[in-house]
Amino acid sequence: MAIQDQTAIFLAVLGAFPYIMNWVIFIHNKRGGKWSSQVPPVGGLLFIIAGLVSTVKPLALIGLADPSFFLIAEVVVSGIKDALHTKEK
Repeated sequence: MAIQDQTAIFLAVLGAFPYIMNWVIFIHNKRGGKWSSQVPPVGGLLFIIAGLVSTVKPLALIGLADPSFFLIAEVVVSGIKDALHTKEK
C-alpha cells in the first residue's frame, strides 16, 4: 500500500467522526429551524483532502455532501440578498 493511500485512509478516518456528527446535528435540528455545529466543515474538508491525495478520487465527492457546505452557501446567498434589498431602500 502506497504512502498516499495510507495518508488518505488516516484522513478519512479522522474526518469520519465530525462528518457523521454534522449530519446527525443537521437531521436532529432540522425540526427546530436552527443548526449549530462546533466543527462546521472539518469532516468534509478532511474527506476532500483524502480523496485528492488518494488514488480513489470519488472520495472527494463524499466530502462535498457535508451539510456545512450547503449551509455556508445559504448564508452567503442570503447575505447578498439582504445587502441588495437594503441597498434598494
